[in-house]
Amino acid sequence: DITERRQAQERALHLNRILRSMRDIDHLIFREKDPEEIIRQVCGIMVKNRGYLGAMIVLTDSEDRSVQYAEAGIGETFRPIKEAFEKGVVPPCCKTEGNRNGMPLDADSSTACLLCMEGDACTENQIMCRQMAHEGKIYGYIAVSMLRGQQGKDTEEQELFSETASDVAFALDNIERQKQTRQAEEARDRAEEQLLQSQKMEAIGRLAGGVAHDFNNMLNVILGYASIGRSRLGKEHPVYNYLLEIEQAAQRSAELTGQLLAFSRKQITEPRVININDIIDEHQSLLNRLIGEEIDMKFEPEEDIWNIRVDPFQIDQILTNLAVNARDAIETMGTVTIRTENVTIDPEQTAELPPGEDYLLLTFSDSGVGMDAETLEQIFEPFFTTKETGKGTGLGLSTVYGIVKQNHGAIEVVSEPGRGATFKIYFPRYEADIEAPMAGAQKDVLHGTETVLVVEDEEQVLNLTEMILEDFGYTVLKARTPGEAISTARKYDGHIDLLLTDVILPEMNGVALKAEIDKILPHGVKTLFMSGYTDDVIARQGIGEGHFLVKPFTVESLATKIREALES
Repeated sequence: DITERRQAQERALHLNRILRSMRDIDHLIFREKDPEEIIRQVCGIMVKNRGYLGAMIVLTDSEDRSVQYAEAGIGETFRPIKEAFEKGVVPPCCKTEGNRNGMPLDADSSTACLLCMEGDACTENQIMCRQMAHEGKIYGYIAVSMLRGQQGKDTEEQELFSETASDVAFALDNIERQKQTRQAEEARDRAEEQLLQSQKMEAIGRLAGGVAHDFNNMLNVILGYASIGRSRLGKEHPVYNYLLEIEQAAQRSAELTGQLLAFSRKQITEPRVININDIIDEHQSLLNRLIGEEIDMKFEPEEDIWNIRVDPFQIDQILTNLAVNARDAIETMGTVTIRTENVTIDPEQTAELPPGEDYLLLTFSDSGVGMDAETLEQIFEPFFTTKETGKGTGLGLSTVYGIVKQNHGAIEVVSEPGRGATFKIYFPRYEADIEAPMAGAQKDVLHGTETVLVVEDEEQVLNLTEMILEDFGYTVLKARTPGEAISTARKYDGHIDLLLTDVILPEMNGVALKAEIDKILPHGVKTLFMSGYTDDVIARQGIGEGHFLVKPFTVESLATKIREALES
């Protein structure tokens, strides 16, 4: 009787320890959200509160391979199993338990241990092992060791042990679900941020596009008359420098409009197939002057670089803006490195581009002060700048961003405070031969005697264009509407050599006007289109890649484009 009473007391104490450990485990899995910390502390509770010699938990992947391991109080007890788990191998006892639907495996009575090289070492003590699973998903295994003769074979203890395994599996499942929910929320937040950025960019684009036409027409008049005034007065005249300042201010205003259009991907471009190494080579001396003598610039080109199709002027804009950004980021002496290479997109390389596609990668690195995470989130936003007031427009990097996106590329930046910055720009490979740029006419051959029909609905621009062309020796026929132009073409007895027309006109656009005039003139007419509207508006009018003059234009650019169109 005394023996039975003592055994009953010991059993009650043991079960109380088990229940206390289960309570502690429940509290743990309620507050802890780190799987590694959960399995580590559960093992500790099992040894401390339940009185087991050792406890071990291993987490497995979908193919039942060991991926994470924790233990407590084990010593040499589980050494063979531990070594197997550390190699990613699940031993036979656990695999056997995984196929059992009943009580936990008791290694002392398992025939599975006969198949294991370390079976003798493991079974020196009594061992229980249980699969941790929740709603059909296996998360791993939990095992404990105890002295022979302890309550390991007791059905009630085995049930409590199984309940512990289920609780841990439930906690791991809950953590995984929470992680998936967080990831989904983060993905949604990123999508919302991208949508917001896209809407912001579109709003800036609409604003820039809305003012570009009228603003460029006004700038055209200012630039044109200031240039004509300078040429007629001569450098010795006291007003000459005033006109020069007016002209330069107008040019800077035109550049500002261009930057806004570049950011919004509406910049008017003239893309052609280029070798980017050649473009960078041509601009190295300019970039060196731009960044200063104290900054060392290195160019590391890939020899057989793939061709891309981009407006060369836009590559110049990218290099210039990144060089200015690097110069301002380097406080004293430093290094700027430009690298080009051919890449086939790997899914881990960038999420923005389709895997397996060929791209040219332009990398621009500097050894400057670097940027923190908050700054990195905003660097491509228009008007964002870290410079003091009056030292920058905040459009440099947003211009780069817009150009890259307009050319179906991607841009990434990596930076940390004190570690410089690296910009990676991807342009799609273009499998065609390099297109030689059209040779511009020399200044001494810009004059001509041909007849040009000019169609422009803005009277000031029309009169300015007439004055410039007449100064270069051309005969000018002018019209403010397509109807006037068609009437002039019908009535004019001489030969019309060129139609210079605005794209956006009342009554019909420039393309339709050319078609009407081609019907009137026996052999059609060479045409030069001009516009201050944005790239997408021009594209909608059916303008291809023929001769095109961007407003605002200078005296020289107008005369050069006229000769190019006439001689084509």
